[in-house]
Amino acid sequence: MDSILDYLASQSDKVISQTHKNAMELLVVEEIKKQLESLSSEEKDFINQIEVATYALNRLPSLYASSEEGISWQKRKGQKEYQQQITDTVREALEIIEKEPARFSTPLVSPEQQEIQEAKEALQELLDWLWMYQSEIQNKVSWREFIDLVKQIVSQSLEKQIFR
Repeated sequence: MDSILDYLASQSDKVISQTHKNAMELLVVEEIKKQLESLSSEEKDFINQIEVATYALNRLPSLYASSEEGISWQKRKGQKEYQQQITDTVREALEIIEKEPARFSTPLVSPEQQEIQEAKEALQELLDWLWMYQSEIQNKVSWREFIDLVKQIVSQSLEKQIFR
């Protein structure tokens, strides 16, 4: 399981599509923007704001909420109780990231973004293949027939997987 929501969804069909947010993330983003205002545009370009936020969030308490009212309450609590700590931690994060701006790492990608990227690659491969064989396809099959053929092949493939 990748997240608590995945776990809960696997345990019950009655889990509503509700989410949660960490108000501290919102406060850290606001503070990063505020502190970046004093930098030149060239300096800003070399700072990975995700790295700054990650560094800071790993050193600050979480303030989760699952409702609009809860997120407002947690933000107010964070501003009241942790604003100086947020400011100091973001400043520290910026200093560290500025010292080593070119970190060589592979960024995390959401499952949705990964799926979109895979779909783009598959479509590009299909487009490349179609381009190579376009004259042969056009001479033998209309584009409408070609689409129907692809649908038929996919359906048959799915049926074979179901009955394995």
